[in-house]
Amino acid sequence: LHNYSLELTQSLRELHEKVLKDVVWKDELKRKANTKLNEDAEKQNPIQVKFAQFEERMVEYPELIYDGPFSDHVSEGVRPRLKGKKVSRETAEKKVKEFLGNAKIQRVESLTDGRGRVDTYSFEVIPQNKADGKGNPVYIDISQTNGYVAWILNNRDIKEAKLSRKQAVQRASKFLEEKGYKNMISTYTVKYGNAVLINYAYQQDDVVMYPDLIKVKVALDNGEIVGFDATQFLTNNYERPIEKPLLTPEQAQEKISPQAELKGSPRLCYIPTQSLREIYCYEFQATYKGDLFLIYINADTGEEEKILKLIQNENGTLTI
Repeated sequence: LHNYSLELTQSLRELHEKVLKDVVWKDELKRKANTKLNEDAEKQNPIQVKFAQFEERMVEYPELIYDGPFSDHVSEGVRPRLKGKKVSRETAEKKVKEFLGNAKIQRVESLTDGRGRVDTYSFEVIPQNKADGKGNPVYIDISQTNGYVAWILNNRDIKEAKLSRKQAVQRASKFLEEKGYKNMISTYTVKYGNAVLINYAYQQDDVVMYPDLIKVKVALDNGEIVGFDATQFLTNNYERPIEKPLLTPEQAQEKISPQAELKGSPRLCYIPTQSLREIYCYEFQATYKGDLFLIYINADTGEEEKILKLIQNENGTLTI
């Protein structure tokens, strides 16, 4: 990425010099003078050709995921597995009060309904504040099917951090348990300012379900939950018919390059794909030339399905 940014800078500098030398603008003036541009001339436009080259190069570079494997997987085109009856807006408002605690709420205001993978009722909640009677607004969406909390956002100012990352995870895990989300395990965390964002994956029979993710954001000043996103969980979660893998962990390990040094024991998981499928895999953690990787080997065929590079720093984990 660093090398590409240098190359891009140089190319933009060269393009800028051509513009200043009036190499480009003659063609541009001709284009503007004509009401309809000849298709061949369009292809030869130096600006368009150059930027097309930039765009082609960009697709060669890897996707960056900022808070753990599969955390930004978007199941576009997937019909939500969430089934049930459609609840009324009044019922949804009651769910808001139950979830946040009615005693803490000054008033609830309805917003425009949310449309997407999970259709929701949207609300703005004004909480009580001991100082001035009015707290920072909290935004919350309730699924129209069955009335589940889809996401919460509280953009309040977070004061000096007093809690550790470990304490934040403990607080988030307790929160999920209290709200009825069972068998959720924390996978990766990222610190944003004075808050920690924690990824949780559903676990069924000791198999990690990466499509079924919940994100919880914890304020480090007092442990308050200031962010919650269960959209992926509500879209993808169901009880899978898990069968014994055809390959043993040892057989799957043989598919990994002997140059990689494995760390710990592999674990079974389901991973999402861009083709809207799920693949049953062994997840191996390995190091190679000082770098840390996650390697996903198909538990039935032995095919190498995916490799993610982990970059760990003081704020959390970045995957490529």
